[in-house]
Amino acid sequence: MKKRTLFFGIAGFILALVGILFKIMHLSGASVMLVIGTLILIFGFLLSFLLERLSISIKTTSRIGNILAFLAAVLILFGIVAKMMHYPGALQSFVAGGLLFVIHYIFYSFRSDSRKFELRSDRQLASILFTDIAGYTSMMGENEARALKILEQNRKIQKSMIKSFGGRLLKELGDGTLSVFFTASDAVLCAIEIMNKVKQDGSYNLRMGIHIGEIVFTEKDVFGDGVNIASRIMSQAKEGEICLSEAVYLNIKNKENFKAEALGDIELKNVAGKMRLFKIESTAI
Repeated sequence: MKKRTLFFGIAGFILALVGILFKIMHLSGASVMLVIGTLILIFGFLLSFLLERLSISIKTTSRIGNILAFLAAVLILFGIVAKMMHYPGALQSFVAGGLLFVIHYIFYSFRSDSRKFELRSDRQLASILFTDIAGYTSMMGENEARALKILEQNRKIQKSMIKSFGGRLLKELGDGTLSVFFTASDAVLCAIEIMNKVKQDGSYNLRMGIHIGEIVFTEKDVFGDGVNIASRIMSQAKEGEICLSEAVYLNIKNKENFKAEALGDIELKNVAGKMRLFKIESTAI
C-alpha cells in the first residue's frame, strides 16, 4: 500500500472518530468532522486502495478475483454517486461493494502469500530480473541529493511491485537490483509494471534484463551462471528498455499482451558463444 493512501486512511479514521466522540459529547463541529473524515476515508483511502489492488489484480489474479474486484468497484462507486444524488439503494450498494472487496482482498492476500518465492539453500531454477538506473553516475555528479532521492523512490517502486508479483528482491547493487520470480511471465509483467511506474514518475529511467537460469543462494549472497547472464543482458538494454534472453521469450511468446522484438545474436562479456536477445516492444510498456 502506498504511504499516501495509508496517510489518508489514518487521517480520515482519526477525524471521523473524533467527530463521533464530539457527537456523543454534544460538542460543536461534530458533524463537520464526521463528514470530512468519512469523505477522506472514501475518496482518499478506500477508492485509492481499491484501484491500486484492482490494477495489480488484473495482472496477477485469476478471472474470479478480477470479477470480484470489478463488481466491488462498480457497487462502491454507484453507492457513492447514488448517495450524492439521493437515489434509493445507495447504502445497500456501498455495503455490498465493501463486502465483495473484503472477499477479494482475502482471496488476493491468500494467493500472494501462497505464491511467495521461497529460496532453498541448494541450487534452483528461477526467472532473474536485473535493473539499474540509466545515467545514475552522471546524476550523482550533478546533484547528489536529487540522485539519492531518486534511488529511494526507485527502491519503493520496485519493492512494492516485486512483492505484488510474487517475486523476491535479493539484493541491491548501488543503483541496481537483483530479483527472482517463479515464472518468466511474472518477471516480465513485473518489469513492465515497474517501467510504467517509473515513466509516470518522470524523474529517471531504468534498464532491465531478464533471464531464466539456475541460482545458488547463501545467507550472504546469490551465485550462478544465470545471475551473470541476466546482468549482461541488462547491459545491452538502452534507457527505458527491457531485454530478454531467448529462454524467457520462448516462455512468453504465446501469452496475451506480450510483444517482443528480436535484437539478433549478441556476444555478451564473459559469456561463451552468442546469445539471441529480444526486447519488449515499447507499445507494451
